[in-house]
Amino acid sequence: MRFIMSCTDRKETEKRPEADNIKKPGDGSCVWLQIRRNDMAVRKEMVLYYTPEKSADDQKLKGVLVRLGIRIRNITPEQIQQKVGYLAGLPGFEEETEKEPEGCLESAAGQPETPQEESNGASRIPEKMLVLYGFGERKLNEMLNQFRKAKVPPIALKAVLTEHNCGWSFYELYQELRQEHEKMTAAAGGDSSGKAGAVESGGAAE
Repeated sequence: MRFIMSCTDRKETEKRPEADNIKKPGDGSCVWLQIRRNDMAVRKEMVLYYTPEKSADDQKLKGVLVRLGIRIRNITPEQIQQKVGYLAGLPGFEEETEKEPEGCLESAAGQPETPQEESNGASRIPEKMLVLYGFGERKLNEMLNQFRKAKVPPIALKAVLTEHNCGWSFYELYQELRQEHEKMTAAAGGDSSGKAGAVESGGAAE
């Protein structure tokens, strides 16, 4: 089971001293999260799949997942500000409600103007992205091998859902993956497994 508790819930925390203190990037608030070691093993594998635009390759990828009995959840541009834990259906995560913008820019013609990244969620994530939940190393390698056999084009941004990133928004996870991928590319084969839970083509990140 997964337990989500506020930091002020000291009584519950005392009952579960092994809980980890998880902080959201850029936010001073925190939650206590306890995950049983075998929790991932008892859940059926799920893939959160984001693509900025549909293509024939989507059917190849989804065909592999269906054959392997892996659940698929399509993530839309409107959902990228939702927490990854919520999108994966984890207990304790609720849907984020949209906040009204405090103000907007005005163009030279006097018309309201909204920054591109705020007005169009699709422009924020211009590439495909996979987030994996409930995978063991064997199942992950099987899926990656089947992707290669089906000639599914490589997806650079892949991550395993962990206790460290489940409280991030999908977009925050994208930012971390993009940074880690750029560092990996610059290092020409350096260690790419960072706090975002990035997945290399050969297997899962710890």
